[in-house]
Amino acid sequence: MATLIELDRLTKNYGSSRGVSDVSLKIPEGTIFGFLGPNGAGKTTTISMLVDLIRPTSGTVSIFGMDAQKDGVAIRQRTGFLAGDFALDNDLTGWQQLEYFAHLRTGGLNKKYVTELAQRLSCDLNKKFKALSRGNRQKVGLISALMHEPELLIFDEPTTGLDPLIQAEFNNIISEHQRKGRTAFISSHTLPEVQV
Repeated sequence: MATLIELDRLTKNYGSSRGVSDVSLKIPEGTIFGFLGPNGAGKTTTISMLVDLIRPTSGTVSIFGMDAQKDGVAIRQRTGFLAGDFALDNDLTGWQQLEYFAHLRTGGLNKKYVTELAQRLSCDLNKKFKALSRGNRQKVGLISALMHEPELLIFDEPTTGLDPLIQAEFNNIISEHQRKGRTAFISSHTLPEVQV
């Protein structure tokens, strides 16, 4: 299998504070990769360098054979990402949020597929974000990452706040994603979350 993600001696220093040091990984295309570690281990820092939200002190990140820093826009077009602490506009409905994100990607919103995801995740997209519980906010975030059917998914603790039935359905969605030859990078501090 071709390597989809490659981290080579990735390091991020925060002065005297802890960061990450010499992380090297090769993740093959078409796999579900569980990135496990306790809270504070550097998972979010590593993911932030993967998606070019922060720059490494040293080392390199390659995704789809492209440099994550130089080719970030091209990579993001093919990637669905959900941060562990994402925020959306409180005064917009789920539908409005998703339409906004679809336009940022220069593509239209596939309302049929979004409706299917919303039904599978029991998510009401007609409510404003400020009226949603933590779990329902998480569902909107998941749909935003999944809605353009990307080749690569990068999730930082994606099932936080979800009830067990919705977690199981999320696992089904990720398994379907893999069966289509696509890749998922899922960060968690609990093993069951990444045992899809």
